[in-house]
Amino acid sequence: MSNRLKEEVSPYLLLHADQEIDWYPWGEEAFERARKEGKPVFLSIGYSTCHWCHVMAKESFSDPEVAALLNRNFISVKVDREERPDVDDVYMTVCQSLTGSGGWPLSIFLTPDQKPFFAGTYFPKNTVGRRLGFLDLLRIIAEKWRGDEEELRRSSEEITAQITGLLETEKESADADPTETGFSYLWRTFDRENGGFGGGAKFPTPQKLLFLEEYAERTGDKNCLMMIEKTLDAMARGGLYDAVGGGFFRYATDKAFRIPHFEKMLRDNALLIPVYAYGSQLTGNTFFLDIAEDTAAFLLREMRTADGAFHTARDADTDGEEGGYYLFSKAEITDTLGAKEAERFFVRRGIEGEPSLNGKFLPYLKETNGFRADPFRAKMRRFREARSHLFTDEKVLTSWNGMTAAAFAALYRVSGSGLCLETAEECFESLLNTVFDGSELYSGHKNGRFLAPATIDDYAWLIFACLQLYEASLNDAYLRRAETLFEAATTHFYDPERGGFYTRNKKSTPLIFALKETDDTDSPSANGIMAENARLLSVLSDCHLPAEILAGQKEFMARALGEHPYTAPSFLRVLSMLEEPPQIIRCVAPKGVDLSAIAPHIPLRSLILRLEPSGEYPLLKGETTYYVCEADRCLPPRGWEKGEKTPWRETAAVSENS
Repeated sequence: MSNRLKEEVSPYLLLHADQEIDWYPWGEEAFERARKEGKPVFLSIGYSTCHWCHVMAKESFSDPEVAALLNRNFISVKVDREERPDVDDVYMTVCQSLTGSGGWPLSIFLTPDQKPFFAGTYFPKNTVGRRLGFLDLLRIIAEKWRGDEEELRRSSEEITAQITGLLETEKESADADPTETGFSYLWRTFDRENGGFGGGAKFPTPQKLLFLEEYAERTGDKNCLMMIEKTLDAMARGGLYDAVGGGFFRYATDKAFRIPHFEKMLRDNALLIPVYAYGSQLTGNTFFLDIAEDTAAFLLREMRTADGAFHTARDADTDGEEGGYYLFSKAEITDTLGAKEAERFFVRRGIEGEPSLNGKFLPYLKETNGFRADPFRAKMRRFREARSHLFTDEKVLTSWNGMTAAAFAALYRVSGSGLCLETAEECFESLLNTVFDGSELYSGHKNGRFLAPATIDDYAWLIFACLQLYEASLNDAYLRRAETLFEAATTHFYDPERGGFYTRNKKSTPLIFALKETDDTDSPSANGIMAENARLLSVLSDCHLPAEILAGQKEFMARALGEHPYTAPSFLRVLSMLEEPPQIIRCVAPKGVDLSAIAPHIPLRSLILRLEPSGEYPLLKGETTYYVCEADRCLPPRGWEKGEKTPWRETAAVSENS
């Protein structure tokens, strides 16, 4: 037996295609049937590598009794949050407003006009103690709908109106400098013993670290540098990092970064590559660059598609066991490496005492020197590759691949590796060939089929990728593409009256409310990234639009964030950059000269742009000439060759100059 999901593209939806539940994908067909039959809608949102989504699918959605209850009393709709982040954002906002928390699987009950009256996340099939089970929940809601449908409808109207009112309320801006408020908050919440922020489960929060790296470079603050170094070191040496295969897991379930939740996501790793690359340049710690390059190697080896883009995620579970693919017994290590080499591996990888994870050990980077070239590491990776293969979500997401292209371009600017620049360019080119239909941009593709229409996240990250590629290669085509995409994003998503970018295209069928995401969550908000894009384009481009949008974004974000700017560290990074504008390096070169080799010698906070020779910016002696300006002064123009002292100010490690 199969249901309507069998025709879908999303791997997550296809996982539910053979269930007895009469699932619909998100769309008018489901809600039209709900209106016609007078039934409430059960909306379930998740993603393919979500552990608790798998648990609820196995316990409840594969159960005939649950299927019968849903089919008899509800219209059931299944959504992949990665395919439809616009739908997920709306109903996650509902869940957080009603319950104070959120997560996946997201379970929402709606009226036929899409308005919510009950929200939750994971439910076990049966009630256990005071924890309500899904079967009992379905019975309660079905009975309530039959007995007092109007009350539930009134409740849904009130909930929708209340959340809409909160979203439209403009907060009072604080008088304090937002960047100082943000830094003070992070300093207060910093875990001085373990690194990271907060005292519970630890997420890598790359946007916080990128803000701190910019703040440290601008101010030279030693406490800021300490937070960066301790957190980067703790994440890399702890269980959050895969010491055998490279790459970061989703998050750590403990405050010491020792025990991970084992799914690996393209987004997390793409965002962390520049964090570690910039951290290396800022501190002079080469271990951080090793981690950035090792993470990039993991993506190339295990996540790349045949045409140069990258898959979405790898599951945490193998044969029903979370993390089993990544864990080893001492006997397995000894049998693979031999007794003598195994003992060395135990020491270098922190394998000691009693096993703590399902009777096995998770290797750590206890000793970091030369870890990438460790032959025993490669042997253990080959050993585990023979195990049951991890499920990979093979859809290609536009926004996440934009992040990844930008990450490889940023890594090139630190490492100088031609492979990184080549990878960034091929990833971007793959997107151009697969997520545009000539007139419209889509949020991704799989097996030659488009996913949903693009959201502002897709535009924001494609623009950012263009700009990072331009800074890495000085190829004008990337700058021109960024200008075109920025204009399109403004046309389709920008609110000219109140500022800010909507998540959904203004011409699309509206949801129950129109969101403008401002807070950073799993990744930087699109409004934060669009502010950064506007900042970069206002310097690099001759267009007037980016400067106008940047001014509008500053006003909009100030109203939206009020006295809590620390919820948007990606935007705080933009404000920090604006407080002390970067040095501008104008590279005047003869036409046709390849300038990509220059980028690794340019400080990351600096901006470089390519110009054609002119009366204002002539060539010196007919050769490539650099015009360097910062603050209110410009240096005399001069040429430069590799090996000479640069004509621009280099970034020095803060730890040596603070």
